[in-house]
Amino acid sequence: MTALLYILFISVLVVVVQTASVGFVVPVAYKPDIMLILVVWASLRLALVPGIAFAFVGGLLMDFFSGSPTGLFALVYCLTFVAAGSANTTFDINRPLVRACVICAATLASGSAVVLTRLLAGPVGMGLHTVLLILAKSVATGLTSLVVFPFLERSWVGYGKLVGDR
Repeated sequence: MTALLYILFISVLVVVVQTASVGFVVPVAYKPDIMLILVVWASLRLALVPGIAFAFVGGLLMDFFSGSPTGLFALVYCLTFVAAGSANTTFDINRPLVRACVICAATLASGSAVVLTRLLAGPVGMGLHTVLLILAKSVATGLTSLVVFPFLERSWVGYGKLVGDR
């Protein structure tokens, strides 16, 4: 229960930071997906059922704030949670560069899902610029994970010391 309270607090913080303030620092097209980083972090720390519930609700929040089709990011984040969790059991993805590569690949898949959904909805201007934007966003998200993961780990340990048993 205490882990869910922590993840709830951090996810509200991430949604506020990602939707309201990151756009002032980084151009909107290259804005990193901090919620995706949080979903990958949660896949390393939470059990399957609470983690899937968190990924789904976080995805619905991102759908609501980003204007994407309802359920798209919920599905993408749930799949990312499961894929990162199974990748962690097969390969050890607790090293920073490996995590950054996993997050980069997850962002590429997420961007491809958004583009595919928009293509299915109607004609969209596709080209090299769209591919480059998705690549730039995935690299930005991977690099951002190198900063966000240590913050999450330190705050997780501090929260555990404050509250007690996680």
